Amino acid sequence: MSKRIGHDWKVPAAVLALLFGRYVVSRLLSSRVKDVVNPRQLFAENSRVIETSSGNRYHIVREGSNELPPLVLIHGLNSDLRQWFYQRRFFEGKYHLVLLDLPGHGNSGPACDLSVKTVSSDLKELLGFLKIRSYILWGHSMGGSIILKYCRENPNDALLKAIIVQQSPYTNALKTCLGSRLLYPLQKPVLVPVLRMAKRYSGGIWLMNIAAYLLGLHALFCRYIFFTGQQSASQLMFLTRISLECPPHVTAEGLLMLFQLEVEASAISGVPALVIGAKDDRLVRADASKALSEKLAGSELKILSGGHQNLLEKNAELNEAVSGFLRTLNSED
Repeated sequence: MSKRIGHDWKVPAAVLALLFGRYVVSRLLSSRVKDVVNPRQLFAENSRVIETSSGNRYHIVREGSNELPPLVLIHGLNSDLRQWFYQRRFFEGKYHLVLLDLPGHGNSGPACDLSVKTVSSDLKELLGFLKIRSYILWGHSMGGSIILKYCRENPNDALLKAIIVQQSPYTNALKTCLGSRLLYPLQKPVLVPVLRMAKRYSGGIWLMNIAAYLLGLHALFCRYIFFTGQQSASQLMFLTRISLECPPHVTAEGLLMLFQLEVEASAISGVPALVIGAKDDRLVRADASKALSEKLAGSELKILSGGHQNLLEKNAELNEAVSGFLRTLNSED
């Protein structure tokens, strides 16, 4: 009888863990932030998918009057345009916002080529197609790397007004992350084979990711990779859901491309630039952002609080820093 009772509780416990595990873990790993606006998916009236000559497709959302200054927002790997929730609310009515999902992310469909070089070439094509002028490019993480490559490949872009490069690698991403001395030597013998295997068995990994998401293990991963513990539970769950929806083979391919990244940032000149780092960023260390700023002639450097996802965790501080930079640009016009 006692053995039967011992077995009987395991099934309900497993069901409860699958149903509520992510909520419990998210609350335990987060702070009780007062007056926080819970991030959510925003409805977009003006959206479309554009296919470039590379075969990549991009889901584009445009918000605000065409008469306003254009601000183009490019997210990073394993995310999508939903990550800009607080920035969309803050800059609403001040700028014509253009947001895009990278290939393989969000609503863009499968990626043909996720290399930084190809996506930066696609960016030029997209900007021409959208017919916007005097635009400001703001990229986070891999999105900022794409902007750096764009500037390097298009040094005479008279329509580019300024760039904002936030927590972005400019060289092999393993050299700019926390623990680089350990991870970089493991690139060829361990990390590259593992990522290639992840691409091959993406479907199975995706199923395991769903289980990890339901149990709260994915939230645990996101908390210690992207945040510092000062995020709200809703912010953690929001990012965890976005991350889950990115196919494992896309994340693996993107990481392989970032291992090959090398942008001669010191050759970029003539464009006002704001470089943003974060004190507790584990993916792009603050000193790496500082080094990038030193390479970009005349750039402004801001080291803010928070981790890699301070877009969510420290959104007010970030938005004010960017707003100040944009006001400086407008005063110079």
